[in-house]
Amino acid sequence: MSQSRKFVALILIICLVHTVSGQSRDIEELSIVEIRSELDQILTNEFNRATEWDRVTVALKRITSMFERRPEAALTQLDISRPEMEIIQSVFETWLQSSDRDGDNRIAKMCEIWEATSLVGSERIDAALLAYEREVSTGYSDFNQRKVEQLLVELESLLSPDSWEKLSLYVEDQLSRSSGNVSHSFFTRTVRTSQSIEAMNLHCGN
Repeated sequence: MSQSRKFVALILIICLVHTVSGQSRDIEELSIVEIRSELDQILTNEFNRATEWDRVTVALKRITSMFERRPEAALTQLDISRPEMEIIQSVFETWLQSSDRDGDNRIAKMCEIWEATSLVGSERIDAALLAYEREVSTGYSDFNQRKVEQLLVELESLLSPDSWEKLSLYVEDQLSRSSGNVSHSFFTRTVRTSQSIEAMNLHCGN
């Protein structure tokens, strides 16, 4: 099996790790201690969600950014022709702009708890953010795995076999070097740290 085929096979058999297992109790049934414990656990272990499909996109972002800033260096590093490098950049940029179909659902779950809970202040924020993170831990992972699979299939179909092989080897090398610590929780961490009622009201209303 060629290196590029091994690479595709690796991506297609990824088993994603969810940080919330089993049937979770409704957030409204939890005490604030339980809410914060679960939220802390998710944020502490968020690297478990940064599986291979995350690192593939990080690797592609790295090389397309290099091509944008220092095109000759990128062409030399990958040994790929400029026209094919432009294909990689164009396909990846279009892919990045594609919509996240589960995004509205995550916000909706967060706002549902934000509106329903009797908690106030920072406790209310943490309860709402837990609902958001539970959604991230489930549907978001599956959605993005499918997106990356589609991205790789499209790139392979558009590139010459030689260029696809070189791109695959580059991404595999980046996978081996990556710590995997790709954060999905910038929004949660920012709102939680700032204790921003304004940010919550912006998404969910008063």
